[in-house]
Amino acid sequence: TRAQQLGQNVKRPVVQEVTPTMRTLHAPRPKVVLKPRDEKRVASIALNKEITARNATYKSILNLFDRRGAEFDGVNLSTAVHRLGSRFARSRNIRTDGTVRQLIDRATQLIGEGHATYGARETANTAWGVTKMGLDAPALEAIVDLCRARTAVATAVAEPGSFALV
Repeated sequence: TRAQQLGQNVKRPVVQEVTPTMRTLHAPRPKVVLKPRDEKRVASIALNKEITARNATYKSILNLFDRRGAEFDGVNLSTAVHRLGSRFARSRNIRTDGTVRQLIDRATQLIGEGHATYGARETANTAWGVTKMGLDAPALEAIVDLCRARTAVATAVAEPGSFALV
C-alpha cells in the first residue's frame, strides 16, 4: 500500500478465530413458550384488533361482545365503547340496542370493582364513548360516581404530598 511505501507503520486488522462458544452465541433462539398470563394478553390484543378493524361495523363489534364478552377485559371494553362512540355515534340503532347497554353495564361493573385492567385511560375512553353516543345520563353518572368513589379511597389512603399532578 502507499503507507507501506512511505515507511509508515500500518496496523493490520487482527483476524479472530471463531471458537465453539462464539458459535453458540449466534445460534438461533429457541421458540418462546407463552405463560398463561401472556396467553390472556395475546387474546386481549387479538380482540382489540377485531374491534378496531377497518371493516368493523357496530353490529360486528356487538356480535363479538355477544360471543366472547366473558373474555373482554377493561382494555377491550373501553376500546369497544370508544370505537362505537367514535365511528357509529350517529346511528339511531346504537342508542336502543340492548347489547350496547350490556357492554356499558359490564364496563361500569369493572370500574366499580377497581379491576386491574381498567385504569384511568380506560375509564376516560369509556366515559367519552358513552357521551359521544348520546346515551342517557345514568350510564355516564354511574361512571362518574364510581370515579369519585375510587378517588376518595385513593386520597384517604395516600400520604400528604403523594399526588403531584392531581
